[in-house]
Amino acid sequence: MLASPKKIWVLFAALFLPCVLAGQTATPSDAIALEQQGKLPEAADAWRSVTKDHPTDARAFASLGVVLSRQEKYDEAAAAYRKALTLDPKLPGIRVNLGLAEFKQGRFQQAVTPLKTALANDPQNTQIRSLLAFSYYGAGEFLKASEALQSLAKADPEPRLWMSPADAQARGIADGAAIRLFNERGEFRARAHVTPKIREGTVWMRDGWEGLNRLTSGLPSIPDEAVDVFAFSAGQASFDAMVDVAAA
Repeated sequence: MLASPKKIWVLFAALFLPCVLAGQTATPSDAIALEQQGKLPEAADAWRSVTKDHPTDARAFASLGVVLSRQEKYDEAAAAYRKALTLDPKLPGIRVNLGLAEFKQGRFQQAVTPLKTALANDPQNTQIRSLLAFSYYGAGEFLKASEALQSLAKADPEPRLWMSPADAQARGIADGAAIRLFNERGEFRARAHVTPKIREGTVWMRDGWEGLNRLTSGLPSIPDEAVDVFAFSAGQASFDAMVDVAAA
C-alpha cells in the first residue's frame, strides 16, 4: 500500500455524508460514495440493492465483488464476480478479480482458469502472469509454475512498480523513471510503471526480487499458540508494507 506524499493517508471528507435509509432503493452513486467514505459494509449493501433492482447489470455485480474483496470476504466476492462474468464475459478485469478472489481463499486450481484466459487476452500483463504462476504452484502443478515463472523473468527482467497516474503525478514520476521505494525498514530501487489499472493510494510489484522483503513486515500472521494447529503455519508472515515512492 502506498502512503500519499509526505507519508500521510488520503482522507475523504464531506460536510454531508450520504446514506441509504432502510426501504430506500440505492443507486450506483450511493454505493460509490459510501465506498469512498470507507463505509464498506454499507457500500456492499448498496451494491446488493442495485443488483436486486438491476439483475442483469454486470458492472454492479463486479463492483459488489470489489467491495466484498476489500472486506476480505473472498467467497462472497468470487460469487459476485462469477455472476458478473456470466452476464458479460468481456467485462474488463473481471477474470483477474475472480482469479485473485479464488487465490486468496487458497482455491488455487479454481484460480487458474480465469487467470489463463485473462493472460491470453493480455499476454504482456506481468501481474496476471505472476498470479497465474503462484496459482499453479499452490495447485501443485510445479512444472507449469516453473514455466510461468521463467516466462515472467523474460517478460519482466527488472523490478517495476505499478502505480496510478494520480500518485505518479503527485510525486513528479514519469512512466519508466527510476524510483526508490522506502519506509522505516529500508529502501528498494525499481522503475515506475504508471497505469490506470492500479487504484490510487496502492502500488503493486511482483514478488521474487532480492531485497524487496526488507520493506515488508515480518510479524506472524497467526499467534504462536496456533502454529501447532495448522501444519502449514510455521513461518507464515503478514508481509504488510506501507511505503512511499520518490524519483531516484
